[in-house]
Amino acid sequence: RERLVRPQCRIVPPRGRQLAALVECPAIAELSRANDFEGLDLGHVNVLQDTASLVFAKQYGFRFGDVPSRFLAPTIEVLSCDFARDAPGDWKAEMEHLVTCSEAGTAHCVVLFWEASQGGPGTPSWEGADTLMMSTDPRATRSNFARDMQWGQGIQLLEDLDAEALDAVRNPGGISTRPPTPLVVKAGEQLRAAVRLSSDSVVLQFGV
Repeated sequence: RERLVRPQCRIVPPRGRQLAALVECPAIAELSRANDFEGLDLGHVNVLQDTASLVFAKQYGFRFGDVPSRFLAPTIEVLSCDFARDAPGDWKAEMEHLVTCSEAGTAHCVVLFWEASQGGPGTPSWEGADTLMMSTDPRATRSNFARDMQWGQGIQLLEDLDAEALDAVRNPGGISTRPPTPLVVKAGEQLRAAVRLSSDSVVLQFGV
């Protein structure tokens, strides 16, 4: 924007939002853990399960919208962006969001997607009266193969950090051999989601 266009140019689309949701998805749980093989117990390999990194669904080798899943809480807005004004590093390094679960289940992962929009009420006249929006929400891209292959969704596996901390106190010797504890939620339960951003605002990390 600063190198290639003139001042006051019109950016299209002018704004976007980064969104996230707690999702129950047995397929991603199955895909990301080691199972027994012909009587060989591979359970200890699950200690290495990565619950700290955000990975794109297509890197796992599948379209998220093609496998059964349930959204366990309303979508939260992680951040919003004005493409004509905001720049990398403008957001806090760590933010916290309250999430109220609407359904009970196991939150296997947090799924991240974005939407870009233009026009509608309260926007400059040049944008138009109607709201135009493009989204990578997996519920909106089930019939849009090209959009999923180009952008898709981000996925971060989740674990119950409170249960992990309590178990570490009770059994400190088992820390190195304990796989991540699944995050089981109840309907109406409130959770605190910590969102961490890298200094260039490119990498996101969640803790629930």
